[in-house]
Amino acid sequence: MQNVFLKLWKSEKSFSDDEHIDKWLTVVCVNESKNLIKSFFKRSVVPLNEADGQLAFERENDYGLFSAVMSLSKKERTVVHLFYYEGLSVREISSLLKISESAVKTRLSRARKNIKFALGDEQEDEQN
Repeated sequence: MQNVFLKLWKSEKSFSDDEHIDKWLTVVCVNESKNLIKSFFKRSVVPLNEADGQLAFERENDYGLFSAVMSLSKKERTVVHLFYYEGLSVREISSLLKISESAVKTRLSRARKNIKFALGDEQEDEQN
């Protein structure tokens, strides 16, 4: 939509009436949509939840950790991402999510426990 409105703003066309603008916007929207569908980025990007077998990890254990984190609840996964991947403190996460610091600590604790449990099960399976 931004590209379409930028084209409208930059265009030096003089429109005769509102109907002419509507038709022009419709055509430009269709063309921009087609361009987006044809773009390399759109064709080659796969959402993480659909990419299970397609991700390349540096070490074999990384996939297990990724799977364990992705199996967490949304609340736990969010806190883990902000804390470990974004490097935010408990206080910063608390203010960002508008929850208490103790709630952040509790979610982190539960997430760590669930990750350890998930990784522990996988390690036991590999040993047997």
